[in-house]
Amino acid sequence: MKTKQYILDKLDKLINEAEEVLKTEPREATLDYLEVDFKKELGTESYYKWASTCVNLLKNHFGEDNIYYETFNASFKASANEAKSVLMCKGILRAARDDYQSDDVTNLSTLLRVEIITEILGQAQEALKGGDKNRAYIISTTALELALRFLGDLKGVRSKKVDKINGDLRKKKVYNAAKEKQIKSWLEMNDDCSGDDVGAMITGVNGFVADYL
Repeated sequence: MKTKQYILDKLDKLINEAEEVLKTEPREATLDYLEVDFKKELGTESYYKWASTCVNLLKNHFGEDNIYYETFNASFKASANEAKSVLMCKGILRAARDDYQSDDVTNLSTLLRVEIITEILGQAQEALKGGDKNRAYIISTTALELALRFLGDLKGVRSKKVDKINGDLRKKKVYNAAKEKQIKSWLEMNDDCSGDDVGAMITGVNGFVADYL
């Protein structure tokens, strides 16, 4: 079994490597967060190699059901190789590292959760504006599923199936039957849906996050 310090060292190494990934595209010499050009595309190979290593570490040592693994993996799948994606994923790693050090790997602040989902929805909106309706649909579905898992975690409702989480949250009266039905309709959408349907879903999920997280 790997020692706790070994895993902490691996997390520290990946957090530090995030800065090296950010350097794969010319930008300002400073590493100040505010001076990073969020829209700049990074070196594709460097970004995906780094992110894949992070996903594997979290999966192997935290578990597939862990909130940090689920969050990082969802963020990675929805992201592009841009600076803002690295910064968002780096923030998740920092939170995982701090909680692992204090023997609590189940606590992810609500503020960070909302920030992550909002960022993912922003990427869905950008994809839709760019005419990529199918990618926008996939990304917005990822955001919805993550929001349901986050809310379920906060309310003590856990399941590998998001439709069950949806039903159980209604049973616990977190929201009513109408909201459950709306969420179910979003989850049942497929890539045959229209761009207007995807746009309405993005708006709806944003509202859901604002109301319940």
